[in-house]
This record gives sequence, structure tokens and C-alpha cells, in this order.
Amino acid sequence: MSLAGKTALITGAGQNLGKAMALEMARQGANIVVNTRSNVAQAEAVQREIEALGARAMVALADVGDEAQVQRMARNATQVFGGVDILVCSAANRGGHDKEYTDSTIEEWRAVHRVILEGAFFLTRAVLPHMTSKQWGRILFLSGYGPFNHKAAALSTAKFGLNGLCEALARGYGAHGVLVNVLSPGVMETVRDPSRQLRPDRTSQIPVGHLGSPQDFAKFAAFLCSPENSFVTGETIMVNGGQVMPA
Repeated sequence: MSLAGKTALITGAGQNLGKAMALEMARQGANIVVNTRSNVAQAEAVQREIEALGARAMVALADVGDEAQVQRMARNATQVFGGVDILVCSAANRGGHDKEYTDSTIEEWRAVHRVILEGAFFLTRAVLPHMTSKQWGRILFLSGYGPFNHKAAALSTAKFGLNGLCEALARGYGAHGVLVNVLSPGVMETVRDPSRQLRPDRTSQIPVGHLGSPQDFAKFAAFLCSPENSFVTGETIMVNGGQVMPA
């Protein structure tokens, strides 16, 4: 599998799954646009790791919920690499997810939807013209197992909204060579805020008996975004060790 000659824009690429996907696609030969909202030092560290692999990378500071910033990021990527062939929407906002529904605020609701849904809207509109002109493109949205447990209303509705956007874009742009999918990761071996540490018994809830590896997740993501995938589109695919199995 090779992504040589392709450019991937990955949002939220400074750590965890975003970083893992950036590094894996770089190993496959892609140029990488490392997006972060504010942590430039973190993104620059990822850029150095990518360049150590022999790939090209640039850091793109942008709030994906701001259309002007997204458009500027897309223009900069085009100036450096000629356009964006692969878009991975990994950035998220979990504001108020641990509150009771009636205790959450409209500001928290809007903040979540602004990054996840409006961000996906702004990003896809920014890159689709290049993809359709080339008759080739790959778009990947990251969801999560949480929305399928219906625990956090704002996060759940935003993530399910990505499923609908995925299906609409897959139908509308498949004839232009643009494939669109959603990956829903389960519990992964990622760096977490101290307030969100996993319970010791968490792995007992996963049929395969262990947490997911960001590297394994990234390899599957890279396949979906590669020329090797020519037929999978409009799908929401679970990568969670069997923890959630929707009917």
C-alpha cells in the first residue's frame, strides 16, 4: 500500500489517534498537514517525527469551527503541496459530556457541534473542489463508541450527524472518485486527562480482552484513505474489539 504523491490533512493531529494516523500515512509516503487549534509545540513535534520518516509535513494552526481559518489552512496546504487529497476529521470537543442532560448548557451544546459538525462541514467544502477536479479523494470522519451508548446528548447527536454527512457525501461524490467513511474507535491506549482515567476493569468489557492500539487503528484508517480502497464508502465502521455491536 502506498500513499506516495498524496497529501493528507489531519485535524487534531497533535496526539493520540490523530498523531498515529499522521505517522502511519507518512510511512506510506503521504505529505501531511498537521492541524492543531493551539498547541503548536505539540504539532511541531509530530512534524519532526514525520520528517524523520522521510516524508514532508507542515503545521497548520486553525480552529476547525471557524470557516475563515479552515479556508486559510486549505489555501496554505495547496500552496505547499498542491492540494488536499485526503481529509481526516479527528478534532473533537467533549464539553459537558459528563453532565446530566438537563444540567448542560446551550454554550456547551454549541461548542461540541461547532467543532464536530460545523468543522466537518467547513473542512469538506474546503477540500472537495480539489478532489473532484482530480477525480480522486478520501474523507474520513472519526466517531466513537460513546454515541452508541447514548450517554452524552451533545456528543451523541454530533457524532450521529457525521454518519448522515458521510452518507450524503458518499452518494453525492462517489462518481467523482471521492470515498467517504466514518471510523468509530473503541477504548484505545491513548494519553488521557487525569479526570478521564479508565477504570481498572474496563478491559473486561471488551471481548478481545485488551485496549485498542492507536497504531492498529491508524493502519486501518490509512487503508480506507488509500488507492487500495476503491469500493468502501458511506460506511460507519466499528473498531472497538467487539465492545459495541450495533444490530
